Amino acid sequence: TGTLFSNGSSGHVSPGNSPGCQTYSNGFTSIGSLDIEVNGTATACTDYDKITVVGTATLGGTLNATIGYSPTGGDQVTIIDASVISGTFSTVNAPANWSVAYNYPTTGKVTLRYCIPSGDFRTIASGDWSNSANWEKYNGCSWVPTVVAPTLSDNTITIRNGHTIHQDLNQEIDQVVIEAGG
Repeated sequence: TGTLFSNGSSGHVSPGNSPGCQTYSNGFTSIGSLDIEVNGTATACTDYDKITVVGTATLGGTLNATIGYSPTGGDQVTIIDASVISGTFSTVNAPANWSVAYNYPTTGKVTLRYCIPSGDFRTIASGDWSNSANWEKYNGCSWVPTVVAPTLSDNTITIRNGHTIHQDLNQEIDQVVIEAGG
């Protein structure tokens, strides 16, 4: 029981002075600032801040993430664990290569992820090599749409099964993998 916790537009929530944890037993709404510290990935409340919510976590406002260690690609910490996530942060202030994933790795979780782009491309459709709509790029954590087509300076370029890519320009490329049926 209890009432819904609401962090207003001028408010700040900070789970700990040094990483710590907070638990809300009847929902959590934040349209103000949420300040999260991450000093490692091993243990919530010791290495990184975490908020646990029984009920719905309604998000908006600003997430300020402070990273106090040297991360490696693929590092992630779940900073909110709720029954349901509603909304997203309108602003995320985090160091380069850190991003927020909602309902990841499972429903009701908000996770900070450190992703180092690899430069790998793969096809998502058949068509011309130079059309970026035929490609997606690996950002270090997942495959995402891209606004450019792959070039010689990129890493592995994969033409997937069922896709045909036409190259009409005289362009040098390397590290191309053509899957069976591609």
